[in-house]
Amino acid sequence: MVEVGSNEDDLEENYMEFMSTKDNLRRAGHAKHIKNSDADQYLPKMYKFQKCKISSSVFKLVNHIYETLVAAGEAFNPEVPDGGMQSATIFETARNIVTMFVKIAPIHHKTAISTVPQIAAVFYNNCYYICHRLMTAGFDAELLMTKNQGKIPRSRLNFVEFFGPLRKLAAGVLEQHLANCRRQISTILSDGDMFVGLREEARHKKTAKTLLSVKMQLEQIATVWREVLTDSVYADSMGNIISHVLVTLASIVVSKEDITSHDAELTATLLQQFLTDMESLMKIQGYTLIHRVCEKSYYKMKEIIFCVNGSIQSISDRWCEGKGPLAQWVSADHVRRLIRALFQNTDRRAAVLSLIH
Repeated sequence: MVEVGSNEDDLEENYMEFMSTKDNLRRAGHAKHIKNSDADQYLPKMYKFQKCKISSSVFKLVNHIYETLVAAGEAFNPEVPDGGMQSATIFETARNIVTMFVKIAPIHHKTAISTVPQIAAVFYNNCYYICHRLMTAGFDAELLMTKNQGKIPRSRLNFVEFFGPLRKLAAGVLEQHLANCRRQISTILSDGDMFVGLREEARHKKTAKTLLSVKMQLEQIATVWREVLTDSVYADSMGNIISHVLVTLASIVVSKEDITSHDAELTATLLQQFLTDMESLMKIQGYTLIHRVCEKSYYKMKEIIFCVNGSIQSISDRWCEGKGPLAQWVSADHVRRLIRALFQNTDRRAAVLSLIH
């Protein structure tokens, strides 16, 4: 794999800085840097690609596309009738290379893309890197035209129609892999009674082992994706899977008609530890982003843990006539289910239930 892109400066670039960088690049000649993996550091900030890893074959492919564009410019001979034919033919070759990638690559790598996290992530980056280089192809070739006037009309240096398909292909591949991950985790969490009978040591160990299996699977995916994906894509992708896990666990808890005090205590402990582990997985540059990326599922789980571990009065206070944090993240129906499952049928319970609507 090859590391490309630049993350060295996230500050916004003003117009004067943009023009200065562009002029410096024009004078220096971007062609000298375009074939290097660190070429983006010489571009204006708005053109820079976020740091990530792509396959070495795609890195070579985009350089080959650039070389083809250069060859197309050099092939033009205005002194010969139809002198642009050879140039146009070579330029169409560059476009055909991109077309073949879009049509063939996802089919050729279909199995690996859908099952191997690293391959899915690299393919996603590959698509966006090709798109990025196609976006700057006109800019790169413009430098060539400055030195070789009249080689290729600027209107021909256009790959716009490929941007949509490449982005759609990247998104489809990653979403397909995320869907497979969600299905695998759903299979692991298929036991609807995993939080029942935790007083028994065997049941408690089985539940703890199930949560550990999910945690380890997520850690394996996270380890690979941290190395390959950009920080923003990593956060969104991991957040997608973690949200699914938290929603599934929340559904299991609120679906119970009866939760003993012992089960409630152990369930709260297990879920709190699991939630802490998920917060660690969502750490980027020392800060956890789980509360942003998985906002609804994360805070709902925290409120469910509070209910399972709390008293009926504390639940009532946290509901606060539909204005408290419990009401914000957990529906009234789910809160009523939890109260009925956790507490015996008393006048006090009936009074609290009447307030939750």
